[in-house]
Amino acid sequence: MESGQLRKLNLCYAGIQSLYWAGFAAIWAFLSVLLLYRGFSNSQIGTVSALALLMPLAVQPVLASLADRDRRFTSRRLAMALTGLLLLCAVGLWCSAGSMAVTAALYVLVGISLTATAPFHSAMAMELQQHGVALNYGLSRGLGSACYAASVLVLGVVVERYAPTAVLPVFAGEMLLLLLLTWRFRASRTMEATAGSGPVLSVGQLLRRYPAYTWLLVGCALLMACHSATCTYMIHIVGKVGGSESMMGSALAVAAFLELPAMGLFSRMRRKVPLAWLLIFCAAFFVIRAGLFWAARSVPVLYLAAALDF
Repeated sequence: MESGQLRKLNLCYAGIQSLYWAGFAAIWAFLSVLLLYRGFSNSQIGTVSALALLMPLAVQPVLASLADRDRRFTSRRLAMALTGLLLLCAVGLWCSAGSMAVTAALYVLVGISLTATAPFHSAMAMELQQHGVALNYGLSRGLGSACYAASVLVLGVVVERYAPTAVLPVFAGEMLLLLLLTWRFRASRTMEATAGSGPVLSVGQLLRRYPAYTWLLVGCALLMACHSATCTYMIHIVGKVGGSESMMGSALAVAAFLELPAMGLFSRMRRKVPLAWLLIFCAAFFVIRAGLFWAARSVPVLYLAAALDF
């Protein structure tokens, strides 16, 4: 591939990751703030968040199987379809201020679509790399974390100054740009047509054949449940130490920025430390982080807990 075309692909993919994670920050980091503003109780917010994070367990395998079995449904096309759905949900949330039921349903749909989109973004990169295209996935994903951090930092101030609903037009604009960039991202039709043409196992067959992988999934699911709980109710954790939306944005920004060195050093670390030990190490810090959030009675402890998000 020519260097000019490769540069355009890398720039386009970096834009896709940046817009996705900036949009994730806008709509999901401020979930509790927006839903509290619209009259939801903490238990109702928990229900919305749980449904949004559990339902992808049923949806994602179906979409992944579709991409594996039918060459018309490429990862790129499915990512575009999900992004288009996110754009429609953003407009719907913007216009549904008077209905809690519609708001809840749309937020669940947003959570499902967001969760399902990220694997297809990763698959888009992996498919090109399998064809020998030197796409820089690590740098693009790192830029995504940086954009997440910048987004929560800025939006925390905006929400505090204006209203939580300010995140909705921002999210809609980001999804529109993401849709356009995903549409432009392609190396060649031949690569798309031959992606995912190998043998395919069903979810049940995969789990039965690799039982250790099943336990790994269970462990990762529990870690994400811990992470999701602290993120969903971060506004209350911050409020406990006298903070506001802008402090919440700062804490989330600290966490996201500190992902960058961990991601940048991952290749070196995995050469020196077995992956199993790295997972155990990270899981231990998840527990410490959750404990510090629970015990935090001052701003420094809050930021210390946020800094362990790596």
